[in-house]
Amino acid sequence: MPSRGLNLNTLLVRTENAYKEQWKLLSQFSYPANIKRHFVESGFAPPSDRLVNFVSAAVSQGREYFFAAANSELTISPLLYYYGTSNLLNGLSVLVTGAKLPVEHHGMVPEIPQREDYRIAELKILPVQLNRGSLQLFANVFSPGVELVNSDSWSIGEILGSIPDLKLDFEQMYQDSSPYTLPVEIVNTRRGVVERIARKDMSRFKDPKNVVDNIIDLNKAYLEPQLNSEFLILHPRLNGVEIGEKSIFGQKHIQLAHLKNGRKLLPNQLILMYMGLFGLGHISRYQPEIWNRFVERDETGERLLIEKFLDVCYRYVPNLALNKIRSSSIQFVNTIVEPVDRRTSLSDDDIQKLDRLGR
Repeated sequence: MPSRGLNLNTLLVRTENAYKEQWKLLSQFSYPANIKRHFVESGFAPPSDRLVNFVSAAVSQGREYFFAAANSELTISPLLYYYGTSNLLNGLSVLVTGAKLPVEHHGMVPEIPQREDYRIAELKILPVQLNRGSLQLFANVFSPGVELVNSDSWSIGEILGSIPDLKLDFEQMYQDSSPYTLPVEIVNTRRGVVERIARKDMSRFKDPKNVVDNIIDLNKAYLEPQLNSEFLILHPRLNGVEIGEKSIFGQKHIQLAHLKNGRKLLPNQLILMYMGLFGLGHISRYQPEIWNRFVERDETGERLLIEKFLDVCYRYVPNLALNKIRSSSIQFVNTIVEPVDRRTSLSDDDIQKLDRLGR
């Protein structure tokens, strides 16, 4: 069986400052000549000067909002990150589709708990405006096939639980909640590549079968899964579809679907982070008395998780945007330290044990 997985189309970019490097790459599209060249190379119709200026301004403003957010306190940084992400996705959607989206609305409205002592995780976002809202229009481009409008509301908690880089922090903070993302170990055996999920990473689920049932396109990507006392073992299909997401440092995760109005939905990280930033930006802007009290006097540790979520957005939103426009998984690595091979090669004894457990 040939090597496969989410790391097949990975482009390594060597740098000592990933954040600066990714914005250098994105900022190429703040120059009109580069935008016009991109349209030609993509086979799009020549853009008008107005459209070129729109892309240039959107990318430039997105960059400046991100820079401002990174140097601001938590009292206002979520709103700045939301504005930056909105601008960036507006510009990049043009680069991906060749046309400007008809955005007239955020495409989301908040559903705020009526009591003042609610956890931030309880704040909900309701997708609205199918044809004019930025959320659904961006989802059509960056997470195709996911119809969020009419899907019911999404809590900040379930969004946080869907981000691979937040899994451990999420589980530590919300002891009564299950994550929507599970790390995958890729194992080399003499029979080929096997992927497996440790049962300890599924410990929040009463029935591991619920995990299997909520993996969208599982049968298109893998043969019949095998569940034993230690792992959920996944055998990739030859020429199967690719499913899953990556963490910032390239660790593959399998994502679990969200059940909304009887439908299983699975937005990608970029759209999930966009929703989360809208919710946090809204409460910081329109309910400052609640947000400031949370920022200044949180006693639960939830603030640390929110701060880490913003750190992930700071680092990964531009990266994911680049991935989409370059049609590659771009991983930034230090110029001195070599990237870690995340595959595991098993000894003969380990392979025999795995074979026995999988029977």
